[in-house]
Amino acid sequence: MKVNYDHEIMVNYIILCYITCKLMYGRVCLFLTYVFTKLYSLLYFILPCFIMSPS
Repeated sequence: MKVNYDHEIMVNYIILCYITCKLMYGRVCLFLTYVFTKLYSLLYFILPCFIMSPS
């Protein structure tokens, strides 16, 4: 039973950390996600142009 109890505590701890992190760094996470999405989109559209264009 001790293993299950420890596992439950660990799961609760992870959920608590996740919620705290989300509350504290929610805006930062959203901003970083936005930036990475924009960069990925840029690379996704620009790279094929460079690959397709004759060197």
